[in-house]
Amino acid sequence: MGKPAARVGDMHVCPKTNPGPVPHVGGPIAVGSSNVIIGGMPAARVGDMAVCIGPPDKASSGSSTVMINGKPAARMGDSSGHGGKIVVGCPTVLIGDSGGSGGGGAAASPAGGGSSPTNNSSPQSANAKLTPTEELPKKPQTLPECEDRICQAKDEIAACRAEGKPLPKSPYTTADKKRIVEEGLDEKYIVRIVETKYAGDDGSIGNPHAEVKSYWTTTFTQLEHADSDAKLICEAVGVDYKSGSDYTMLLIDQEAAAETGDMVSFIPTSENLSTFARKELKQDFKGKEHLVDVVMSPEYSEYYEFAVADAKEQELDLWNRHDFEIYTADMDESTKGILKLRQAMNNKVGANEHFLGNGLTKDLATAGESTPFGEINLNQEYGVAEVFTHDKNPKTLRQLENNDKLLKRIALS
Repeated sequence: MGKPAARVGDMHVCPKTNPGPVPHVGGPIAVGSSNVIIGGMPAARVGDMAVCIGPPDKASSGSSTVMINGKPAARMGDSSGHGGKIVVGCPTVLIGDSGGSGGGGAAASPAGGGSSPTNNSSPQSANAKLTPTEELPKKPQTLPECEDRICQAKDEIAACRAEGKPLPKSPYTTADKKRIVEEGLDEKYIVRIVETKYAGDDGSIGNPHAEVKSYWTTTFTQLEHADSDAKLICEAVGVDYKSGSDYTMLLIDQEAAAETGDMVSFIPTSENLSTFARKELKQDFKGKEHLVDVVMSPEYSEYYEFAVADAKEQELDLWNRHDFEIYTADMDESTKGILKLRQAMNNKVGANEHFLGNGLTKDLATAGESTPFGEINLNQEYGVAEVFTHDKNPKTLRQLENNDKLLKRIALS
């Protein structure tokens, strides 16, 4: 698949530590072709300079088959001299090949973000080893069994705290979680964590602000070690814990829900989620279907993470249409359009800036400064394997709990 062509004005992410935050968007590509125009802007090539915080950066890899003025064409996802990535490109001009190295720039080191090539050949950590299936928690078959096991985990955590011992950790290694992603959802009970103010009788499982009733959960066995400790659970599922807020756990019988035909659940990799959006939400993405994969790529995910944080620093919320227009006021139409499409994936299906694309969450308790977008690295710490559910016929929590017997609400401590 081709990559969007990079042009003057397109941004890049830089992993350099000084100066500036890690990673930071160093700035736009500043130099390009004088006679090849793409989307109204000069095309970028290997060796062309990009503005950065500190010394100038430059595109250092590009297409091995497409040359512009004798230099390899630079594209979204190609490397920069500081070891970063170009993260924006023209969505209507795709330049192909697998991304050969260019001839005009310095050799790029791997980027600091998670979209750098996965290195599973290095000495393996304990996370890289599969746990024998019989040693992993057995999958519960009833809601009362889930409740009993949560109580057992609660007692264990209380004992650890009383004795000053480390708190229990997930029994699942990264290799185990990767196996869950590859084999697909096979557990009866899934778990969702919501703020208690949204867990009343008239509330719903999904995000009350989302345009489409879909929601993100994980399997019960991946979270039971955290019992009903709200902070531990939020960290494990990659949700920002709000101190002072109350949380509620929703235990959902996804197998019974699937039998009604109202709910569809799957492991949300970028590929699976993009396919879902094109199929189930085709009216929302009509005419832009070919760009869904682009905005869900690891390279663009790095830029989207930055854009959300950058907007917040300016006290802007990209969910808000007025704020979005303010933030994108200086962008050209194609750059604005591709960011708008990525924001739509957040608004409509909940793929926020923390979405890694590999089926796992970012573990906020252990993750370093760089977000591990892209393929699963067996030597990397992650959160849980996620589950995405699309609810075709949303019901209130009271209906699901009292009438359908598909759900149980548990207050978290």
